[in-house]
Amino acid sequence: MKDSHDELPTKHNDPLIAFLNKLIKIAVKCLAVMMVAVIFWGVGDVLYVMYNNVIAPPFYAHRY
Repeated sequence: MKDSHDELPTKHNDPLIAFLNKLIKIAVKCLAVMMVAVIFWGVGDVLYVMYNNVIAPPFYAHRY
């Protein structure tokens, strides 16, 4: 059974199409790395905020 997805071959007859295909693949890899970095940054930020809230002195609301 043939897969319905036909990827554009890297070795294309037109050099411009081959170059653009390589550029797109590089851009997708860069975006994937940046997305993972943003996820780790977000997790680190949550842990940092939680740590700061845990070590902060307790806040007592005054009742009047």
